[in-house]
Amino acid sequence: MVRFSQPTIAGFQEVKADQKHDFETAFGDAYHFFGVGREDGISKGEHMLLMVHKSVEVIATGTFWLSETGEVGSVGWDAVDSRAVTWSVLQLPRGGLVCVLNTHLDHGGTLARQKSAEMIAKWVDDHGCGPEASRYRQQA
Repeated sequence: MVRFSQPTIAGFQEVKADQKHDFETAFGDAYHFFGVGREDGISKGEHMLLMVHKSVEVIATGTFWLSETGEVGSVGWDAVDSRAVTWSVLQLPRGGLVCVLNTHLDHGGTLARQKSAEMIAKWVDDHGCGPEASRYRQQA
């Protein structure tokens, strides 16, 4: 599917380390990959993988955890598993900045889904990722 559609940006949820390696091997010449293991912030656990075509300039990228503490690997509220968000601020080839966030909300915790959505919305506001991505405009 990736070879056929050749996306500029794609997000994949719950990618295991060996699958991430397969993506990097198959598409590493054309794409950057961002995302860490949700259990240890390195490779343990599933990744919220972002795949960004190399024609796109990466301004900033990172990961944060959806929990009360935000600590690496932490499980929030009534969640079953730890949950993380992979984000990137990107300068598109035809102009304009875009903030991309990739996550998978918890399947078991109703409160966790609600609080996670609130946390993501606050992160977007705090990081100037509205229509103009003002916080990052000066860097582009």
